[in-house]
Amino acid sequence: MRIDRLAALGVTLIVFIGLGSHADAKGGSAKTSFVDIGVSCGGDLPNDKCLYSGVIDSESKKCVEGRKVKMFAFVNGGTDTQLVDTGTTSKNGAFAGMGISSDVSAAKFKAVESKVGGLTCKGKSFTGV
Repeated sequence: MRIDRLAALGVTLIVFIGLGSHADAKGGSAKTSFVDIGVSCGGDLPNDKCLYSGVIDSESKKCVEGRKVKMFAFVNGGTDTQLVDTGTTSKNGAFAGMGISSDVSAAKFKAVESKVGGLTCKGKSFTGV
């Protein structure tokens, strides 16, 4: 009787492992979010530039490191956007870029959609600051 239970447990584990492998091979998607963002101007920054920085998070840790993030500034009274810089996230999701002087009225951050293996890391935009 005990051998039957062990055999059944073994078959169950093989099925679960097989289903997990199939799901990874098939792919999926994970949402991205901005945890902390900001724009700092003046101080010790060169040529009246602003530092654009933040952190992203995701449903999957695979989608945090190495993500491309574009940073934009709203100029001309907040009607037009201009690309400030493009950065790549660190292991913990941190990114930063520098540019556009302190006459910026607001900023926009965009985490670009990417693929890691069969997983799609969804893009996300945030406007504010």
